[in-house]
Amino acid sequence: YGHRGITHSILFALVQGLLFSLVFWGKIKQWKERFLLGIIFFLATISHPVLDSFTNGGAGVCFYCPFSNQRY
Repeated sequence: YGHRGITHSILFALVQGLLFSLVFWGKIKQWKERFLLGIIFFLATISHPVLDSFTNGGAGVCFYCPFSNQRY
């Protein structure tokens, strides 16, 4: 997978957003706030590979890893 592989994928950002929202599940009572927290963590996580894709270093970013090895 190499650098900018699975940890720079959309799937990783979704899983990380879900996991972080589950960590704080007991502290937040309303489901809308839980959902918003997951969205915020997803956006924070996905912003890194998106910004990495604008650079010319490396072989590119594997957004669809592990389903595709295409790099952008």
